[in-house]
Amino acid sequence: MKKNNKSTSGGLFYNNKFLCVFSFIVAVVFWAVVKVNYSDDITKTVSDVSISFDNILKDSEYTAYIDSDISFSVTLTGKSYNVGNPSITKDNIIIEPVNTFVDSTGNKYVNLSARFIDPAMFSGVEIQSVSPSGVNVYFDREATATLNVVARLENKLSDIVEGDFVVGQPVPSVTVLDIKGPSTIINNIEQVYFDAVIDEADIPLTASKEFPATISFDLPNKKHEKFISYDSFDEEKNPATVNVPVYVTKDVPTKVKFVGQPEKYNETPPGFSVSPSKVTVSYNPQDVEQIDSFTVGTVDFRDMKNGLNKFTFTVDETMSASLTDKTITSFDVTVDMSGKKIKEIETMPTKIVLSGKVDGYDYSADISPASFFDKIRIIGPAESLEKITADDIQIEINVSDIDVENESVKVLEITNISIQSELIKDCWVYGKCNAKITVKENS
Repeated sequence: MKKNNKSTSGGLFYNNKFLCVFSFIVAVVFWAVVKVNYSDDITKTVSDVSISFDNILKDSEYTAYIDSDISFSVTLTGKSYNVGNPSITKDNIIIEPVNTFVDSTGNKYVNLSARFIDPAMFSGVEIQSVSPSGVNVYFDREATATLNVVARLENKLSDIVEGDFVVGQPVPSVTVLDIKGPSTIINNIEQVYFDAVIDEADIPLTASKEFPATISFDLPNKKHEKFISYDSFDEEKNPATVNVPVYVTKDVPTKVKFVGQPEKYNETPPGFSVSPSKVTVSYNPQDVEQIDSFTVGTVDFRDMKNGLNKFTFTVDETMSASLTDKTITSFDVTVDMSGKKIKEIETMPTKIVLSGKVDGYDYSADISPASFFDKIRIIGPAESLEKITADDIQIEINVSDIDVENESVKVLEITNISIQSELIKDCWVYGKCNAKITVKENS
């Protein structure tokens, strides 16, 4: 016999378990309908929303500049179901100025509004407010400039060292900086400053040290500094710093260095005087070893005759330390060779040594013409000079400067003229001479 389906379906409502499940489902659906359609509106704040001026500056010659520290947020309102949409982020909202027209340079206060970039994606959600609701904007044409960087210390230089230490000129980590910003402001900036301050814990300084710096421009309105950017400068990889050089100052005697001296003067140099005889020098103890004297120049024995020899040496940057007295520009040196005699040898030496020759070529030296070499002058004690003959003289010439492929004859300065005698240790050859060198390829 066929069962009655109507009776069966109707009987379900007399089943307590079914009725319980069915009631629960109806309640959930009813709750969802009420939640979506009849619940109170809620609000949500989205932070760090970007601001755009394209709507008023597109195709304009002006650029908008605002305080980079200002953070913009937007408050949304709507049903919780809609407002809670996880797709609503700061990337889907944009803030823009309203009722603003720009046709001149200067500050303007502009009111702001916000909108969804794609409103269709967020139906049921309204933008309630923007915070801040308005902002001061500086409008101007954009300009760029390359400026010199100057390092500055907030501390007094005299307060950061003690004793024999002095501070040199602070040095910025870069010498020039490319900047960009409003043309009216950029055109009034002469240079960029790297400003540093030394903490009390680092004072007194006893060595050179690098300190972090802030970048400034000495503008009348400090707020305008935030409108300036320097994209070419990476503050993370190459941060702004100021190197503070610290030097030791010391009073030391002056002296000269001798070269080409005979063996007697290797340990004990000849008598000399330097004016000034003492100077105050400054040097970096990290770069230079302890300095006990200041060498003003080098005296070649070939330049010294018998009697008083006077030389003047100019102060230059190659010296081992810096002079604190900048009025000193030169040193006068006197080397006393009084009591020494001179002997002239007119016979040409036969001992000639040529160094730096190229294989496959023959070299010959001509020192006989008077235009090159008329006589050899030797300085020393009379008793030593009497023992020297032409056979004791050796001439040394470095010929490596000759381009053998293009030069067959060249006049060179004689590198050295030495006295080759085990008995003579206190004489030297005075003067500098030339020789004519002839080169030909081996046949």
